[in-house]
Amino acid sequence: MADLLRIGASGITTYQNALTVTGNNITKANLEGYSRQEAIQSPQLAQKVGVGYIGSGVSSDGVRRIADEFLTRQLRVDTTAFNNLDGYLSNIEQLDILLADAATGLTGGIDKFFKAVEGGAQDPASIPSRQAVLSEAEGLVGRYHMLSGRLSDHNATINTQLVSIAEQITALSKGIASLNNAIAQGGGTNLGNQPNDLLDQRDAKLKELSELVSVTVVNQDGGMVNVFIGNGQALVLGTQANELEAQEGVIDPFRFDLGFVRGTLFQSVSQDLTGGKLGGLLEFRQNVLDRSFNELGRIALAMADNFNTQQSLGLDLEGNAGNNFFTDINSRLAMEQRSTGHIENLLPDDRVVTVSIEDVGQLTTSDYLLEFITNTNFTITRISDNAEVFQGLSTGAFPLSIDLEGMSINLESGSFQQGDLYLIQPTRHAAADLDLEITRTQELAFAYPISTDASLGNVGAGVISQGEMLDVFRADGSTPLDSFSVPGQLSPPIIIRFSSATSYDVLDNTDPANPVDLQPPMRGRTYSPGIVNEVFGRDPNQTSVSTDTVFMRTATAGLTNGTPAETVSIVQTSPGATTTTNSTVTIPANTSARNAAVLLSQVEGVSAFADTSVVLSINDAGAAATPMNITLRYGAGATDFVTLTTGTPAIPDPNPLTVDFLRDAINDNQTLINLGIVAVSNPVDPRYAGVASLSVRATHGEDLTFSVTAGDAGDQLNIRDINRDFELNALAPVGATVIGVGATSTVGGVIYADMDDNGYLSTNLAAPGGRFSNPPPTVQATYTGYQVSLTGTPAASDEFTIDYNVGGVSDNRNALVMASFATSDTIQNNGLSYQEAYGQLVEYIGTETAQTRINQEAAESLMRQSQANRDSLSGVSLDEEAAQLIRFEQAYNASAQVVNIARQLFDQLMAVF
Repeated sequence: MADLLRIGASGITTYQNALTVTGNNITKANLEGYSRQEAIQSPQLAQKVGVGYIGSGVSSDGVRRIADEFLTRQLRVDTTAFNNLDGYLSNIEQLDILLADAATGLTGGIDKFFKAVEGGAQDPASIPSRQAVLSEAEGLVGRYHMLSGRLSDHNATINTQLVSIAEQITALSKGIASLNNAIAQGGGTNLGNQPNDLLDQRDAKLKELSELVSVTVVNQDGGMVNVFIGNGQALVLGTQANELEAQEGVIDPFRFDLGFVRGTLFQSVSQDLTGGKLGGLLEFRQNVLDRSFNELGRIALAMADNFNTQQSLGLDLEGNAGNNFFTDINSRLAMEQRSTGHIENLLPDDRVVTVSIEDVGQLTTSDYLLEFITNTNFTITRISDNAEVFQGLSTGAFPLSIDLEGMSINLESGSFQQGDLYLIQPTRHAAADLDLEITRTQELAFAYPISTDASLGNVGAGVISQGEMLDVFRADGSTPLDSFSVPGQLSPPIIIRFSSATSYDVLDNTDPANPVDLQPPMRGRTYSPGIVNEVFGRDPNQTSVSTDTVFMRTATAGLTNGTPAETVSIVQTSPGATTTTNSTVTIPANTSARNAAVLLSQVEGVSAFADTSVVLSINDAGAAATPMNITLRYGAGATDFVTLTTGTPAIPDPNPLTVDFLRDAINDNQTLINLGIVAVSNPVDPRYAGVASLSVRATHGEDLTFSVTAGDAGDQLNIRDINRDFELNALAPVGATVIGVGATSTVGGVIYADMDDNGYLSTNLAAPGGRFSNPPPTVQATYTGYQVSLTGTPAASDEFTIDYNVGGVSDNRNALVMASFATSDTIQNNGLSYQEAYGQLVEYIGTETAQTRINQEAAESLMRQSQANRDSLSGVSLDEEAAQLIRFEQAYNASAQVVNIARQLFDQLMAVF
């Protein structure tokens, strides 16, 4: 009787719990993140009686939370992916509309401006046409400013969003840490005894966190979890939560960084964070917004530089040389704001780093990072692809300029120290800084300053071009070239006089009655009919000095070239035409040409290089038993030599020795190859009695020391400076150095020192006899800054003139060049026009937007599928719960009836007794 009562009571208790759990499921069916629960039931231990084992009822062992860790994790992953793409898409769509729209984009402004320039070129003297150019230029500048401003606004919005998201992540991390503590204290680590509602709350916060950033969740003892973001940075460790904060960038205050705050320390982790809304924002900023800023700036720089340069080559309506069209791209302010120092660079704050634009066609759309690895060693990294593009060494001598990818990074002064960082942004601010410099229509320089003409007495059919302007100033941008040093005239005027149908002289026509030679002279120039013959050179660096003397020393063991010590003065002409001596260089005795060039190159404005070249011939009878052996020494070290004629059993030395064998021995030696030492066999010239010779060249200017280490008494090596004229006979070249067995000869090289953009002279201050005084070097300057070409079939005595374009108000040649910029490829290695560069940006953003939209829709589908998978297991089905409710109610009632029957039986039993 008691057993039946106990069994019925266990059923009542168990199914009452089941009804409670089911009711809880029903009431929380629409609660987001709630995981369905079920009561855990198990049979009580059966009792053995006479007839066998009889059950003892059922017990309630706890409440189980229906959840699958894999499904929960997959939902977080898919949620992160969707929100990443959704955040990226919402931002890029705004930029796509802004840049592609005809009313707001740059395309319409560029088109209108160039149409106005074309109109000005058609009627260069018309004031209304000129005014149209100015008006459209102002409109274009305004379009640059508007677009740059909108991009800046977008950047500011991203900064605000980063602050908000960082606060949300911090709040969630603290919530998760608090729940970790509550779960651990709840003691629910075993199935059925877990604090299910707390677990649901924690999963909900983890899912909410995954909407913001990609997370990694690691289970720990006591039911707690650790949460990591980025590349393993801890956000939550047990009951401890780290704070994520957004602050102004330490190297770019316009871009907020995200990092962990520990006391007063801020550890930036922006570069490591991915996924979620945060990852989408950071990806958009890096891949799209930065590129848009920089591309817009690059186009603005190219346009400003092209028009400023061309404007300077022309004459305005009043006959004056043209001034800047737009703002100077290398103004002091512009150069300074292209470099930003890291806020944590060590004191003193005395470093000056500027960036000048040298070639807009070579500029990229990337920013760069200048980093000092030590106090003297530094690297430059291109941020867009994280490629190291330069490694350098600072000797402490400033200014130091690093030229790369269209710009020059100038370390002007200061105490640079290990750990110093500088953000280099060559194009970032250019669109915002662009302004119109000219204000009057008369200032538009539509004419060229030169004019050409053919003599009326010419009898041939030769034609001279209208001329092309290349430069008015030297490379410093302010010192006029000699041709334009006197305002209002060409210095000197030129006459081209044909001495025959295929040759001509270029003369100074200052006195038309008595033309004289130019300095340097340009006589006896060859004219080739049927092609375009350009008269002048196009290279602006046409001033240089070189040494003609090659020193050679021969001795039994001579290892030096015999050059005396020299002191060379480097003299520069400043932009103000004041000549000053910058420095002197002392070159020790016996210095190789290479090392002398290195010493000269340490002076600012000097670029020196060297070359050593000799011609060898051999006298080797080959009849005696001793083969002729030759060694070549290329440095001062004990092992800085190679033996050219030590063969192998498979390839023995020839006897007699040949120059072709020497050639192969030199060209096959890796050490010599690395040093740039090469050899070439010379054609046999019958005028030299068929003697074969070999040219050996050290392309970097090392001394070349040759020794005959073995051979017969009559064996000889003939060594000749390649820069000297000589003749060969059957035995040896006349004027050559001849060395026999046991003798050594060292040959020095030639030095070439090019002037910098301001020009320089080199003079020898030591006694005569050195490289720079035997004979003294001659300075040659031939660059005119303009170009003319000759075509047709001229005749002897035909003449053509080049003079200043006086009164050329109707000349439109410079305006035509300006108009041609609309389609000229001046951007990205001279491969894109302004419109093409902008169109490439718009196309990139449009394609990226479309692709992201497709990816976002796919990610949303995956997220919904993961949510459905999770809900199919953990979600509450009201139909199922209703059925369970009926089932558990019936079981409860049946259990109650068992108790009732047991009571009745007991009552009847008691009545009997």
